[in-house]
Amino acid sequence: MFERVANFRDLGGHRAGNGGRVRRRLLYRSASLDWMTAADAALARDELGLRTVVDLRAAHEVGPLEGHPLFASGVERHHAPLSNRIIEAGWECVPPYGVESYVLSLQHARPAIRGALERLATPGALPAVFHCAAGKDRTGIVAALLLELLGVSDADIEQDYRASKPHLAEVARIAGRDPRTADPAQLEVHPPALLGTLAWVREHFGGAEAYLLVAGVSEGAIERLREGLVE
Repeated sequence: MFERVANFRDLGGHRAGNGGRVRRRLLYRSASLDWMTAADAALARDELGLRTVVDLRAAHEVGPLEGHPLFASGVERHHAPLSNRIIEAGWECVPPYGVESYVLSLQHARPAIRGALERLATPGALPAVFHCAAGKDRTGIVAALLLELLGVSDADIEQDYRASKPHLAEVARIAGRDPRTADPAQLEVHPPALLGTLAWVREHFGGAEAYLLVAGVSEGAIERLREGLVE
């Protein structure tokens, strides 16, 4: 679909709670948008109707914003960096891509998660996309929380997470890296880590909604997300 954007997909279509379904063409997940071409930006803006981008990356990962074809056209960017708090909390001491690292994200990046979901719940923010670098781990955590909040089954959440796998080599190529020399773990998905993290959320909070409330997401924002994203 895009020339220089990979791992971009609609979060809609999954069966949600109370017999509903997550609406299509309202919320997307993606890898980095840094290398977007003018044609890519036009597609996102004019065909998808994109209004908001939520960037989950740390500040040092973000490419130049001046002259970016999407933001220059008026699409709003909201920065909600998960990584900064994780690094402060000792990310480098934790093996990546496991339950422990994902849980660390939920424990120490609550301000970013709150900011991301509050922004997505703001009237007029949708259609929107949220992304990190590869669109796999940080994006996967936020997607899992959102889908669980909407009543999507663990099987469908896992399926959505696994869908990143075929795109990860292309993510590396677009970023100018040779996939053959990349850390193999960066080109893999890790479903046990994601499902284990959801189990941790339920064990310690009772579910995504309770976790998000503790993180500071307002009840109004949660209600707007459910009303706006489920049909």
